[in-house]
Amino acid sequence: MNIVHGHSKDHRPDLKQFLVKMLCVDRTIPVFGQTEDGNASDKVINNKVLSSISKYMAENRIKKEGFIYIADSAMVTQKNLEKIGDEIQFISRLPANYKECSRLIKSAIEKEEWVELGKLSDTMETTKRPAAVYKAWESTAVLHNKNYRAVVIHSSAHDKRRQKRIERELKKAHTGLSKKIKKISKQEFFCQADALKAAAEIKKAERIEVLGLVLLLSLLIWRLIEYNMRRYAKDNKKDLPGWVKRRTYKPTAFMLSISRWLIYLNKPRRSGKQEFTF
Repeated sequence: MNIVHGHSKDHRPDLKQFLVKMLCVDRTIPVFGQTEDGNASDKVINNKVLSSISKYMAENRIKKEGFIYIADSAMVTQKNLEKIGDEIQFISRLPANYKECSRLIKSAIEKEEWVELGKLSDTMETTKRPAAVYKAWESTAVLHNKNYRAVVIHSSAHDKRRQKRIERELKKAHTGLSKKIKKISKQEFFCQADALKAAAEIKKAERIEVLGLVLLLSLLIWRLIEYNMRRYAKDNKKDLPGWVKRRTYKPTAFMLSISRWLIYLNKPRRSGKQEFTF
């Protein structure tokens, strides 16, 4: 075991460290542990723990049905899944770098077949901190040519955290740009070329960052429009305009925007006003 610099989960990269791998049972009671190098990979550590589990189960005569291995997303690698095989049941989070992750989330949103789980919380909820509401959708994930049970979980608290993060980032970007614009507006330029050069300074990293946030926010609104229209169609059993004058229960936001504009452009004016409906 070597005490070296590594990924610090305590956010202290300036300090050297060592790691302790542990296998815990119910109520986080450790049954064995071992030290590891301070820069050891969680993926490698998981592989070693999985080898120890098989030995532990054999020594204590534990059947595979009576043991579930729970680990974070670092456990999900091809080598670890091969080591698990069919002998060990496990629960983990599918890493975002797997294409199956985005596919499953997209399918869950599109199919709208959630199973309501209700409120789940370890602490007593209050008015200021209400308990999060969860719902789930079950499917199958194909990882390295093998099928696994996959469950997509939706949390109302996650939606709120994401919204607050976007608002903070937009506010920060807006403040930064406002200061730059205010500074440049007070400058005097001898010619148009100098003014254009100064304006171009805003088009660098800060502007690109803000543009990315605007695109992200636009996509969020775009998807919310699509989500609400599909929910409306499903709840009211009413189809909506699709391509080539066809009706659909699963419209896309782009499809709806084009349809509305076509209706807007083609419908005759009445009393100087342009009116359109679905």
